[in-house]
Amino acid sequence: MDFIQSHLDFLIRHPLSVVFVAFLIEAAGLPFPSRILLLIVATLADEPGQRVGLVAVSTVGSLIGDHVPYLAGALTGPRILAFYCRITLGSAGCVEKTVGYFKRFGAAAILMSRFSASVRLFASALSGCGHITYRKFVTFDAVGTLLSTPSSRSLRPPPGSRRGRASAPPPSCSSAARRRSIPCGRRRA
Repeated sequence: MDFIQSHLDFLIRHPLSVVFVAFLIEAAGLPFPSRILLLIVATLADEPGQRVGLVAVSTVGSLIGDHVPYLAGALTGPRILAFYCRITLGSAGCVEKTVGYFKRFGAAAILMSRFSASVRLFASALSGCGHITYRKFVTFDAVGTLLSTPSSRSLRPPPGSRRGRASAPPPSCSSAARRRSIPCGRRRA
């Protein structure tokens, strides 16, 4: 139990750093539970400002991390795609299918790729191979990242908090008064 508590304490002391590094690692192509960490940290966050910060650092971490496969594609060309197909146990036509998909959808493939980790690797590497310009890659990657970051979940108050809900009637009220939402202590006119 002390092992878990020490990790939670670290998470509470450094929430933005942990989320940033988690999203950076995942976007660079390594499997990592960044979204789970974001949801845990968002649940522990007390103020809405902290949740906005979490969305910001997760977005920046993803954008920076996406440059790893982009640069790998720029430096090695289609060989990086063959490598990705081999390590993901893809078929022999994996590279051709990926290039065809990217040619069919163009820069929109970057937007759609944010919702699948394996497609994101291929899309970023293909972008680096010269299929779209760097400026277009960064633009579509930023928009896709903002859309895919679970911002709606992380900006909401955590479950069980009383913010944004009407308070329950006091326990001294009768069940009939609670069902009809009649405030206790006042008579209905």
